[in-house]
Amino acid sequence: MKKAGTASQLEKLRFTWYLDGAPTLGLDGSIANLWATQQTLRELTILPGICYEVPQRPWSPTRFTNFTALRILHVPAFAFFEEMSCGSLKANPNRAGFELRSDITPLLPPNIRELEIWFRYPSGMFATGGSKMRQFQELSEPERLKWFGWILALLQLRSLRRVRMTESLCAHDGGGCKQERSSWPSCKFIMPEVVSETFGKAGVDLEITVLDRVAVYHGMH
Repeated sequence: MKKAGTASQLEKLRFTWYLDGAPTLGLDGSIANLWATQQTLRELTILPGICYEVPQRPWSPTRFTNFTALRILHVPAFAFFEEMSCGSLKANPNRAGFELRSDITPLLPPNIRELEIWFRYPSGMFATGGSKMRQFQELSEPERLKWFGWILALLQLRSLRRVRMTESLCAHDGGGCKQERSSWPSCKFIMPEVVSETFGKAGVDLEITVLDRVAVYHGMH
């Protein structure tokens, strides 16, 4: 973090957001506390605490639109999407993870260049194994494309140059987790060709990494 005499001069910030430590203050409230940096903050990283706790309170998406200087944003998915419980993982390791999601561009900084979103396994982004993935692949391309509409919508942000989405089992500090995040097998998720081509033509790099659901499922036993 860059040293500065006052918060209004801050250009880079990284912190861990613990749900248990803020029983009445959501992530949106935490961001509101950074109002003094809205015209200077250029890079913001928000790490999820421990193992991606699920909020036990009314949820609302987080807005970064007032951060006009913000170019690089790294955040957990619950900043934008309501995460689900992972209680059904062992009972259903092939659970579908390609829920229809809403356009998040109205929530993002207007001049963003790099966006990285961490998704908590097993809610994840897309099904990557078993019967649910086969069901997804059997859909027609127009049907599959509607699930990626919110990703294509990111191209409305003309300043955007890089998008990364990563599925993780544990939080980045590793606290309370059985294994380090980097030890779980992962793979690149191949988007429909029309999505990849659209991002390529727009000059925006798109990279999606998901966990191997079968390997993770067996590793948790």
